[in-house]
Amino acid sequence: MKTTLFNDIANYDNEIQTLRTQINLIDDKIVELLKERLTLVYQVREIKKIEGMPFFCPNREEVILANATTNTKGLEKEYIQDIYQTLIEATRKVADQKFSN
Repeated sequence: MKTTLFNDIANYDNEIQTLRTQINLIDDKIVELLKERLTLVYQVREIKKIEGMPFFCPNREEVILANATTNTKGLEKEYIQDIYQTLIEATRKVADQKFSN
């Protein structure tokens, strides 16, 4: 009985490690996409600065949230909305810091 239990635990540990490795790979992709997104935001900010336009655009943020929550691919709408709200706020903060110099 102990051997079977130990084997089950070892198998679960291996499965957990495999799943965590996959999660880590996805996390790496997310960070890469966030970097790419931020680069584009900086480009928008530069253009708006040259044109004398304000960076903050509540309508654009509403569009981003609406787009993100239109097709949640089976995820809870509130989950996606919370993530995007955080993303928008963090992006604005980082862009403000970069362009305040």
